[in-house]
Amino acid sequence: MLCSWTSGRTPNLSGVRKRRYTLHILNSDGLMFQCDKSPSSCQFPVLPEMTFYNISVVVNNSLGEERESYAFNITHRVFPVLKNMVVVPDSLHAEVYWTLDGNFTGLQLVCQITMEPINTTIELQCVGLECVRTLSVCVQQLQPSSQYSTRGRCAVQHNSWSSWSTTHTFSTEPLVTLDVWRRIEENHHNRRIRVLWRTFSSSSHSSVEVYEVCVQQQDESRVCLNVTELQANFTVGGGVFNVSVRACTHTGLSLPSSITVPAQKTAPNTKQKRIEGNADGFLLIWSGLSSATCGYTIEWCMMGNLGVCELQWRKVSANQTSLFHSASEFKVGCRYTFNIYSCHSDGHQIHERHIGYLKEQKPLQAPDVYLSPGVSSHSITLEWSFDEENPTHPGFITGYTLTIHTEPNNTQGVKNVTVDDPHCKSVTIEGLCESQRYTLHLAACTKAGCGPESVYTVITLPKNHTLVLKVVIPLLVLIGCCCCMWSYRNTVRGIVVDVFIFPKHHNMKMMELDDDVYKVSEEIGALAVEECENCDVEIMEQDVHLRSFSDPGSDNEVLMTATNLTYLLLSNTPEHAKSSSGYVIYTSSR
Repeated sequence: MLCSWTSGRTPNLSGVRKRRYTLHILNSDGLMFQCDKSPSSCQFPVLPEMTFYNISVVVNNSLGEERESYAFNITHRVFPVLKNMVVVPDSLHAEVYWTLDGNFTGLQLVCQITMEPINTTIELQCVGLECVRTLSVCVQQLQPSSQYSTRGRCAVQHNSWSSWSTTHTFSTEPLVTLDVWRRIEENHHNRRIRVLWRTFSSSSHSSVEVYEVCVQQQDESRVCLNVTELQANFTVGGGVFNVSVRACTHTGLSLPSSITVPAQKTAPNTKQKRIEGNADGFLLIWSGLSSATCGYTIEWCMMGNLGVCELQWRKVSANQTSLFHSASEFKVGCRYTFNIYSCHSDGHQIHERHIGYLKEQKPLQAPDVYLSPGVSSHSITLEWSFDEENPTHPGFITGYTLTIHTEPNNTQGVKNVTVDDPHCKSVTIEGLCESQRYTLHLAACTKAGCGPESVYTVITLPKNHTLVLKVVIPLLVLIGCCCCMWSYRNTVRGIVVDVFIFPKHHNMKMMELDDDVYKVSEEIGALAVEECENCDVEIMEQDVHLRSFSDPGSDNEVLMTATNLTYLLLSNTPEHAKSSSGYVIYTSSR
């Protein structure tokens, strides 16, 4: 409590003769306080459970002493002071919060809050414990996007008011707030800008009739159009463009929301990072940039890389380098790409790209195996094709697994081969048996497991040295025989000539027969009449065995015998004609 007085004539004494002030609380058993800090005021603490005070101020020096007394009720002298005033504005109203310095338990307080420039005063009364906590009032009938100032004061039991607090200035929120973003599709000649925005309304009466979208390049006129949807498309050049959007409501236009489209540049090498979600969601963490003065924007597609992209975005401040996305917004087995843009004075630039799944699942596709694998007697080289970078896969492809069975229905694989490199599309299996049928099962794998299999059956070749022996040995035998018979080449040649070649001095001509048998007989002389030459033949009968003609392969010993035969031997040769000798033919009978 502060007690002040008027000291009268200015004192001119110093040292031991100067004035000394003391304050006595007469109704408190002689409690006294020294007042050395100021010659015109003195502070003393409020005594617990004491509301009525009888005080006396005593001043003395070397010349004498003077006293002045004063009695009062403390509740009539309290002036509450407003502290920590805070205003939370909305579009049509504002909440004003403040606290009081002191303990006013058991006292009835009244406070006033004024609002300018509408010249509105609101009173708030509180009793007891209500005055201890933070106090607040709601000021209604404000205008959106407007500036106001407020201040307050309080009193105890309608006694004297305290001084007005410091003026607090604030602005109400716009009736409709727009959050604007863009997506750029570039080609060699121009760029297609897709401008998107979201609407945040602070009042149920703020129905938007139309949106005004304006595009302006530096030092050029502005082009505007009205749309009813939440997006607009523009085709622009390679310079810097400024895009602004504002909503038109029945109460007027909202404040414009702007975004800068940067100049067309060569696409930088964006840093890519694989991330993994969990049951709670995605946690994105990126490196900060000192040049990102206006924060960061994170964009992604709601359906991931499947189907039509429903673009989403979220903006954070420049001092924030992490963002958490709840799992309720995402699906398992769907790849999401988060593009992180840094905001600069000349627009947003791509900073990092994070790719990941909330939860990976097994692949849905099987690799395509080539129809002609490399096969030998002891190994098989298998090649396949598979698009491991396809964003529709339900997980990151980590590699492939190959199982080799000796029989199609044999569940026990004789060999298991794992390919850890997802970009490797061939593998060689060694240590196989010759002329053996093998069934190959090939599948792509993710962190969650392996997907469907491609089945291929192949038979290994026989060993090469066995085939060589089967061909070379007969060839060597043939060559050896040829070498051995080389010294007898003339003899062999004669035999071959005699067997396969007709003698040169023998001429053979096929007889030509005429159709007329008579002419043929004339040509061969069959009917020519010649002189018959004869000789005497004496027939003698004698038992003599004749040579018989037998068939070696028959049981009949004698095929033919001569008996009682008379032969007339003719000869047309001159030697036979001159001979007087005859022939005797013996006959016999059996």
